[in-house]
Amino acid sequence: MKRTFNHTAASYRTDTGGNVAMMFAVSLFVLIGLLAVAVDLSKGFAAKQRLQNTTDAVALLAAKDKTLDTAAKLEAAAQALYDATYPGQRGVRIEIQDIKRDGDQVTVVSKNNIDTYFSGVFKTSDLDVGVTSSAVYTKKSLDVALVLDTTGSMGQAINQGGGPSKLTGLKSAANGLIDMVDNMDNDDVRLSIVPFAQYTNVGKTHSKAGWLDFSQVSRNTWEGCVGSRLNGNDETPTQRGGAIPTFANNICGSEILPLTSNMRKARSSINGLKPRGWTYIPSGITWGWRTLEGELPIRVKAAPTDTDHKKVMVIMTDGQNTRSKSQLTHEGQNINDANAKTARLCDKVKGDDIEVYTIAYALDDRTTKNLMRDCASSTAKFFDASNAAELSQAFEQIGRSLDVLRISS
Repeated sequence: MKRTFNHTAASYRTDTGGNVAMMFAVSLFVLIGLLAVAVDLSKGFAAKQRLQNTTDAVALLAAKDKTLDTAAKLEAAAQALYDATYPGQRGVRIEIQDIKRDGDQVTVVSKNNIDTYFSGVFKTSDLDVGVTSSAVYTKKSLDVALVLDTTGSMGQAINQGGGPSKLTGLKSAANGLIDMVDNMDNDDVRLSIVPFAQYTNVGKTHSKAGWLDFSQVSRNTWEGCVGSRLNGNDETPTQRGGAIPTFANNICGSEILPLTSNMRKARSSINGLKPRGWTYIPSGITWGWRTLEGELPIRVKAAPTDTDHKKVMVIMTDGQNTRSKSQLTHEGQNINDANAKTARLCDKVKGDDIEVYTIAYALDDRTTKNLMRDCASSTAKFFDASNAAELSQAFEQIGRSLDVLRISS
């Protein structure tokens, strides 16, 4: 019985050996085929994403340029951008299937026929990827307050081994944003520059303004430095709440630039920034808010009523609060109180329908980073820049988000 069983088992192994080999071969072929399909699908996905990005750019370009008012002009401009994006690449066959304007909206439908690497084993030598993009041009009036830390620490090199100062990096980044705003070619876009440290300088040209209290310093010697009002009125954006106290200029930095559409003035203001003083973030936020309200330090023209108006504040700091409010002055050292006031002001500014971006620049203090993250309108609008290059990237990303064009689908 044992011999018979062993013989039967051996025969089974011999008889099934060919079947196992055949099954393995079939499985291997299927696996290779699936791998080939996966590779080509991955290539197709990447090609589609690139095509979508390019088609979005085409739609935005066409939406902004109202001179592209015929199908022929639209297609020519679109084709030029596709050709520039895909210069002489093999295996790329872009086809504009449809492009049309409907008022302020431009819709583009395009297709790319790409070569496949492996899927020819399934008799598929190419792959079609198609996308659609619609862009809307909306005329917007935009007011942006750049609330910028210019305390003494901004004069230090960002690297311990030396090199350019943090302020040098800020000037470059802010000028990059100003260039982007200037290129919007929209007369209804305005900027204010609000340098802050322990105090804020509203400008000595306002020495005769009725909203200033000169009980602390003579009008004749005053150089523009202001403190804070009492009874919570330092957390309001308007003149209501009493006169604002003035102080000697030995504690003040660079002067505020109120809202302006003159980008030359904005660049001059940025390039003239100098590092000085301690950090009191609430002073910067309050005066940034006031410039956006258009009442202080000067009354500016109201935004056009026939446009979609947007107000934005960008707050950048390189350090934690080191001073707090003490009566009319900012000479206290209750950092918890200064942080609490910063948080309240952020909430009030956002409650006034102002979109807030915040940037921590070469900042190590976790409490202040969290404070700035919470201050932003969303976590996506908070930037943690550890060096000048990352600061420039943050300003560039903010600038792109301010553009008047938008992708609708």
